[in-house]
Amino acid sequence: MLLASIQGLPCNECTDLTVHVDHLIEIAQDLKPHTNYQFLGLAHLQDLARSYAEQVKKLKLQASNKSYKYMTALMQLDNHNCFVMAISEGDIPHIQ
Repeated sequence: MLLASIQGLPCNECTDLTVHVDHLIEIAQDLKPHTNYQFLGLAHLQDLARSYAEQVKKLKLQASNKSYKYMTALMQLDNHNCFVMAISEGDIPHIQ
């Protein structure tokens, strides 16, 4: 150890510490999806909130599109129902 400090090299403990710190940095940058919120930093929480907001926008758009699709189908069914009723009653002027 004395020889390492004389030559300007880090001691064994310091070398082990840098390896451990590098491992911690890698873990902090590549978070798992199931990481508890209390262990996330501000930037990660902001990214998470942004991704949730984007997901909400997509789901709202999908719900709106489905609603429009169902309303169109119901209007077509109503039109067909009116047409079938007019034919069954023999109401030809109603059809024209």
